[in-house]
Amino acid sequence: MQQFQEEGRKRLQDFKMKKFMLFMFILVLLVGIISAFEFDNVQDYNSDKKEYTITNALGIPFFGKEIAKIKLNTPLNYEVPIGYQKVAEFTVENYDDYVNVFNDMEFYNTKKSNELFVRDFDYKYKTIIQVPKYKHSCEDDGDNKTAIECTKTQIGFKDKVTWTEINKETGLLKGNITIGVFTEVMEGDKVEWIATLFGERLGEWSVWTASLNVDLIAYWTLDDVYTDSSIFSNTLTPINSTTFNTGIINNGSDFESGSSQYLTRTAGSLYPEIPFTLNMWVKPESVTADAVVINKRSDATGRVRYNIFRSGTSDRVSSQHYRADATNFVVQSDAGALVIGNWTMVTIVLDGIDARLYVNGSLAATPVAISDLHNVAEQAFFMGSNIGVGQFWDGIIDETSMWNRSLSPAEIIQLYNNGLAIQHTNVFVPVVTLNSPVNEFNTTNSTIDFNATISNTVVLANVSLFIDGILNETNSSGINSTNYLFTKNIAEGSHNWTYEVCDNIGCGTGTIRNFTIDSSPKINVTSPTNITFQDPTIFFNATTSLGVDNFIINYNGTNVTIAINTSLIVEDGFHNLLLYANNSNTGKFGLNDTIFFTVDTAPVINVNSPTNITHTTSTIFFNATTNKTIGSWIVNYNGTNVTLSDINTTLEVEDGSTFQLLLYANNSVSGAFGLNDTIFFSVDATAPQITVTFPNETINFHEVNTNIFVNWTVFDTSLDTCILQYEGVNTTVTCLDNSTSINITNSVNRSLIFFANDSFGNVNSSTVTWNYRLFLNSQTFTSSIIEGASSTFTINLTTNGTDITIGNLSYNNTQNIGGLSITGNQFVISKSITAPDVSTDTNISFFWNITQSDGVFFALTPQNQTVLALGIDNCSTNTILILNYTLRDEGTQDFLNVSADNISVEIDVKIFTSDGSLQVLNFSELYTDINPTQVCLNINLTTENYQLDATNKYTSDPREIEYHNIQGFNLTNSSIPQNIILFDLLTADSTEFQITFKDSSFVVVEDALINVNRQYVSEGVFKTVELPKTDSNGQTVVHLVEKDIVYNFIVIKNGILLGTFNNLIAFCDDATTGACFITLNALGANTQPFNYDESIQLFSSFDYNQTSRVLQFTFVTTDGTSKNVSLNTIKMDQLGNTTACGQTLISSSGTLTCTIPDSFGNETIITNIFVDGTLTITNYIRAASPFDIGDIGYFLAWFLILSLALMFSESKIGTVIGVLMGVIVSILFAWLEGGLIGVGSAFMWLVIAGFILIWKLNKDRIT
Repeated sequence: MQQFQEEGRKRLQDFKMKKFMLFMFILVLLVGIISAFEFDNVQDYNSDKKEYTITNALGIPFFGKEIAKIKLNTPLNYEVPIGYQKVAEFTVENYDDYVNVFNDMEFYNTKKSNELFVRDFDYKYKTIIQVPKYKHSCEDDGDNKTAIECTKTQIGFKDKVTWTEINKETGLLKGNITIGVFTEVMEGDKVEWIATLFGERLGEWSVWTASLNVDLIAYWTLDDVYTDSSIFSNTLTPINSTTFNTGIINNGSDFESGSSQYLTRTAGSLYPEIPFTLNMWVKPESVTADAVVINKRSDATGRVRYNIFRSGTSDRVSSQHYRADATNFVVQSDAGALVIGNWTMVTIVLDGIDARLYVNGSLAATPVAISDLHNVAEQAFFMGSNIGVGQFWDGIIDETSMWNRSLSPAEIIQLYNNGLAIQHTNVFVPVVTLNSPVNEFNTTNSTIDFNATISNTVVLANVSLFIDGILNETNSSGINSTNYLFTKNIAEGSHNWTYEVCDNIGCGTGTIRNFTIDSSPKINVTSPTNITFQDPTIFFNATTSLGVDNFIINYNGTNVTIAINTSLIVEDGFHNLLLYANNSNTGKFGLNDTIFFTVDTAPVINVNSPTNITHTTSTIFFNATTNKTIGSWIVNYNGTNVTLSDINTTLEVEDGSTFQLLLYANNSVSGAFGLNDTIFFSVDATAPQITVTFPNETINFHEVNTNIFVNWTVFDTSLDTCILQYEGVNTTVTCLDNSTSINITNSVNRSLIFFANDSFGNVNSSTVTWNYRLFLNSQTFTSSIIEGASSTFTINLTTNGTDITIGNLSYNNTQNIGGLSITGNQFVISKSITAPDVSTDTNISFFWNITQSDGVFFALTPQNQTVLALGIDNCSTNTILILNYTLRDEGTQDFLNVSADNISVEIDVKIFTSDGSLQVLNFSELYTDINPTQVCLNINLTTENYQLDATNKYTSDPREIEYHNIQGFNLTNSSIPQNIILFDLLTADSTEFQITFKDSSFVVVEDALINVNRQYVSEGVFKTVELPKTDSNGQTVVHLVEKDIVYNFIVIKNGILLGTFNNLIAFCDDATTGACFITLNALGANTQPFNYDESIQLFSSFDYNQTSRVLQFTFVTTDGTSKNVSLNTIKMDQLGNTTACGQTLISSSGTLTCTIPDSFGNETIITNIFVDGTLTITNYIRAASPFDIGDIGYFLAWFLILSLALMFSESKIGTVIGVLMGVIVSILFAWLEGGLIGVGSAFMWLVIAGFILIWKLNKDRIT
């Protein structure tokens, strides 16, 4: 290059001189004429600026002027990709319009001694235009992280470079212009270019070199390191101990999916913009679904900048990307891309128009359009896994690269290199592929052919063979991309070899391989093998891999030369066989693999008797068999050897355990002794001795389902098993524990049997019995109870005949004598206890003291009863609702609004024990602007039973102050909650009446509940609208609507109905003074009978008028609480059941009214009364009389009875019979009504009295 530049300078100087002389001559002739010729142009080069200055008129001062400045923008040694590329760029500052700028372009191949060659090229000028710049924004759908809406917004403009071809004939206009030189770059180009511009040959400028390193941003050779061979040093971090294995070039990174191995690099690099190219070599070892080769995400939700992976479990490879609008696309290869055990090169190119996928240098899929990439938040880079949590690659990855440009198809083919791959570091060194011999090669031949393929060189210098690290031979032929062969004679032994190849760039070395030369024969022994021989004559035989001269055998330390296929007599023992043989050509000896054999001629003794058992007799039979002829037998079981005259012999053996039998016999030929396998036998005939020490007496106290300890002693020299039998059940126990326990389930079974046997089958037993003075069969009590509730404590005891006189329950340090119930020797003691008041949940201790008739005293084990504290509040804390008061307007029955009606409710609640003798709780509260008002307990009642009294004082604007009382309410789990409607009367409609109630003796009654029932005509019911209580004067105040409303008054005290007063209309005697009084007297109450049902605490009565066909059911609760009462009437005839009418009322008292339709005629009407949803009362009535002649019926009946009485007046009995006949006939004709109860019942009783009178008269008659 330097020589070429020197020659150019000399030629330039000569040319300048010639032009100067010619110019001087013409100057004389053409003074004043402007010349357009170029021959007078001269150049001046500034090497620092890489800039030429072009001047005309030979640059003579005052004559010449600067035409242009030309500055080189690209490097002097410019690396470019192959294909149609820009190989140079320079800027021209043109001082005037100039036509003939572009004259010539010369190309010289620097790899071939600057050989001149011709190639087409183009001049293009650079233009920068403004194009829109956009921003994409996407919204995710949440958990799935899938874009559901993306928008594209222009945020400004950006520069875009365009190149336009120059018309050489038109030249350049005045001004600055950037010019590029474009041509087709070939693989391996290293070209010096010289341009002629403005008539000047510019020889100082640069060389272009075809290079794959252009815009290379990452390159991992993975040759035992994870460093980046590009200039950006993107070193990867291995996770879970990845390893290296043979790669496509040298080594590659081996990933095991089962070990979750991968490589990674944190965010901040490897995030190219379009255009870019990814290239990698992969060799799968197994199929893993969607296994990832490389992966990098563009946001945290899973969208990727690039993701190269296996398509499912197929043999296709795919490349996945996301566009700026968050749309996903995948380019998938044709089938057959990934084959287990084969190398595949995968390339993906994104050039700003399409995404193209190449497999092994060929386009393998239909391109997919893409012009921009998704970019939200760059994530880490991964190789071998999808972000390190799955889709692990199983196989080798090698030679992985990344460019920030789109590689051309020619460059991709170059990378493939016919399946051999090519390295593309900044310095290219030769690639050495060792062919033969293979690694770890073994041979007996000392002549070795070494073979290797050399590639990836520029100018090959030499190829050298190294053996055992020492240079052996060098070939300097310089032939590239061919196989180099060396044939060598190598000494025996283990060796290694490799090739070193050098070119004009550097040297490369192949992976070192090992080989071994060994001419010793391989000996395979066929006899003897690794077994035991019982015959001392041993046959020796073997085969060899090579021809041998001699065999030498050694098994006892002495070498013996033998002919193979020989038998020898070998002594008893364990032997290591060494068999040698020497190579008949080289003389080198070989040795067999290790053989161990044994010669054992000692007899094998199999003892038949005695065996490993215990004998109950001292006469023992000795017998055995053997595989040899025996000279003599010797027996030893007690330390003394005894020679037997015969193997079938009986000996007397003393008692004892675990005799070890040693039975010897010697080989009658070799004399070697044999010994039997270990045998132990015992002799024992004594049964175990047993003593049960407890229980064997009277036990003072015991409780059912608790344990009694059984104690014993047992002795035997060969003790084996002990069994305890109780209640017919055998339980195995450990003999030497001397104790166990049994569970006692009743007081009846009081005996047991203890068995013991020794290991020889000797058995003994012992039976014991016992008794109980006091036996607790059961104890019952309520473990958890609420304060104030009553519970019963009961115990059941059985004695041994000694009576129990006193059972005293000590409860909470208070003594309580229980009641006794006696049946024979069984005593049941019970005591009812009321739980005390507690402030918090408290454990109360109690126990029973039992005294028997002989004065013996027993205190039973203390127990605990948990008493739960009962709490009551306005339901702000407690949740068990017992009272729920809803306030309504009495006239409209509308629910009163807390914000508009200024509601005030005062409640006072008292809770007593079930018999009312002891107050348990008291609760008072003022509720302001609350509707409904509620009262709650803290504990849900179970079996507890209490009495409850409550007073409710309520008012609202503009209404009256009224009262509602509850008296003696039975508070249980099933009776709550109580939903009570309070009616408040408008003051404008109200007249205040003072009610005084007196009993039938005209004595005022205190604490009587006055249940005021108002008639609601449209509903056909009476409802409780007020429930005050009388004071000590028997008086209270009620609020009534004067003159217009019908009321019923029902008076109850402590569950007793004192009187009912129906269909009253309120009239005030002196409304002006407010002196309004109502006096109620028990004598003036309705005589209609009320029935009382204790189970539902309800007084009720039926009233049916056959004329008006109106049925009324009146009820009142005994305590003032509300009940849900329903009346349902059904016609019953041959056609079926038809509902007549139905009414429902929730109140503490009231009247349900039902009118039976005329269409029902005189059919039977079934009347069902439901209380709180339960059918409680059923009554049958007849809708009308079948025949009704009115009061004249009584006259006809009287006439008939009188007539029949006179007809039979001759005797007393006849007269009575006549009267009875008249009554019966009158009832049959419906002149009279008859029944056992109600109206007309007098006639039926008259009939009955008549029959009694006849019987009496007939009895007194004298016969």
